[in-house]
Amino acid sequence: LSETPVPSSTARDTTRFHQWMSRGTYSNVALNKSLAYQLGYEINTETASGSRIVDQQTISDFSCFGSMEIKAGNRLLMRPAMRISKHSMFSVPLMPSFNIKFDFNEFVQLRGSYGKGFRAPGMKELFLQFADVNHNIEGNPNLKPEHSDNLQVSIAFDHKEENRVFRFEPSLFYNRISDMIGLARTGIGNNAGFRYFNLNSFESHGLNLNTEYRRPVYSVSIGYALTGNKNSF
Repeated sequence: LSETPVPSSTARDTTRFHQWMSRGTYSNVALNKSLAYQLGYEINTETASGSRIVDQQTISDFSCFGSMEIKAGNRLLMRPAMRISKHSMFSVPLMPSFNIKFDFNEFVQLRGSYGKGFRAPGMKELFLQFADVNHNIEGNPNLKPEHSDNLQVSIAFDHKEENRVFRFEPSLFYNRISDMIGLARTGIGNNAGFRYFNLNSFESHGLNLNTEYRRPVYSVSIGYALTGNKNSF
């Protein structure tokens, strides 16, 4: 076979991405019967260069995190956690989370969780300039990071009788994302293109109902989910 370069120099490109990542954790299974913990770090560095990237760009972030598991008696289990990050381009807030499980008895369990999230724009969302016959996507160096909150609550009912198990678990969830990153159309017709932008806010909430019946040789499960979304420009 033979190769013939496309005459237009703008149609030829070699874009290089290099990413380095290191992650480590240390876990103590139990300081005692009621307390355990985990510590860790994470480092990410990404470099990109090429004609479709605005100049040569480097993004890096360093994070350390820790969590604890606290048992208060035989019924209550709590898991608080915290993540601290340093980003080369954006200011990162503290990111806490908290999980809880309470056993009313051996048949009924209540679970709840809250987590705060953060996502910085990626290399392509910030600096990509990609235009050809089929694509016209433009990065946005003025993007803001996403901030999010997540809340979940569920309760499980288990009924066990010999080798049969019946389980019913309703749950509720709520998500809110500020400055959510998406693509917006920037033109019409043949000049239509897309550019990354920040949506003021995005919310989703809903419920799940799951039922399961298990026997040694078969199981049957039925579920129902309802989700609602709301955007604010």
